[in-house]
Amino acid sequence: MKYEISNIQSVPMEKKNIYDILSKSPLFKGLTHLEIEEIFFHVKYRLLQLKKNEIYILEGSDHYFADIVLQGEITSFMVGASGKSFMIHRFAPGILIAPAFIFNSHSIPVTVKANGPSILIRINPEDLMHLIDINSTIRHNFISILSNMVVNLTQKIRQLEMKTTKEKVVEYLRMQAKESDDNNINIIGTRQDIADLIGVQRYSLVRCLDQLQKQGIIKVERKKITVLDMRSLREI
Repeated sequence: MKYEISNIQSVPMEKKNIYDILSKSPLFKGLTHLEIEEIFFHVKYRLLQLKKNEIYILEGSDHYFADIVLQGEITSFMVGASGKSFMIHRFAPGILIAPAFIFNSHSIPVTVKANGPSILIRINPEDLMHLIDINSTIRHNFISILSNMVVNLTQKIRQLEMKTTKEKVVEYLRMQAKESDDNNINIIGTRQDIADLIGVQRYSLVRCLDQLQKQGIIKVERKKITVLDMRSLREI
């Protein structure tokens, strides 16, 4: 499939809806709606829209913007020498896109596209830097975002280095269950998205999930996977 850089268009959106979404953003965690509204009274921003499957960033290009997803879903992926694509990250509403590349001169090593119609809010890097300088909460949040990126990339490398499909699937289930309070894993996207995320074929993923379900370790539903026997999952 041929990808081209999208011609991003501006789009109107209610300010209240913007502040509601940003209040759930990791970058503004700990700030009230009123504080966020005050921040954006002094910060220049604009809203951008992407159509489904439109490219937001092309691998090898520069990225000097601080963009946060407001609506829709954005994914980043890499294409290997064999032509196989590997999903690197999924950006849900409230997530700052590619924060590690906002303030440096390195080109982006991944391609980023919209999974469906999406809206972003774009902040000038200079304004974000000013907020980081003057607001200790935003500064702490930005450092936490970068730290979490390092952890996630380390986990991704570990997944890709694993030799068997079963090892990759089990590691994915362990990590997702760890982030859940009740061992229920809500599936965002399709089985193909999960397969791309962990670097396996879709049919291999489905077969492995089916085997784990027959063993009574997990229960697979359409949009949810429940870990029934965490001890057995850890021992695999």
